[in-house]
Amino acid sequence: MAEEIKEPKKGGGEFRVPPRTWILWIAIIGAIPLLFLFKNPQDTPETFTQAKFMQEFHAKTISEGVIWWDIQSPLMQDITGKYKPAGKETLVKFRAKIRIDESLERQLRRSGIFEPKQPNTLVQNMLVGLLPFLLVGVLIWFIFIRQIKMAG
Repeated sequence: MAEEIKEPKKGGGEFRVPPRTWILWIAIIGAIPLLFLFKNPQDTPETFTQAKFMQEFHAKTISEGVIWWDIQSPLMQDITGKYKPAGKETLVKFRAKIRIDESLERQLRRSGIFEPKQPNTLVQNMLVGLLPFLLVGVLIWFIFIRQIKMAG
């Protein structure tokens, strides 16, 4: 009988990723920039400087707003809201990071336009606490589980 020619087995260290997996990863990574392209530009608020905010506030064009009191930076506060630009009928969103002293705080409270709120940092604190454990878990999976799969 004819001898069968056996091909030597490839080394155990070589691991080939299937083409379907490459296509899936390329599609996922390619979809991320597309999400930013299709974002509605109306959702991004106009950014105000301190001077522009004060000008719009004194001109009484701001119709509603929220002062985000952040404990971590007591001197600088975020203010979000809507205002009516000159010559337009629609309300436009704005965002300003300004320094609020006592007299400005008193003016903003008395105007009745602004509502004070405090940002919720619960999710951020949970992520900071869980992130090291998740990273260790992914590292263990990547090193050990893939080595076991490649071994046989």
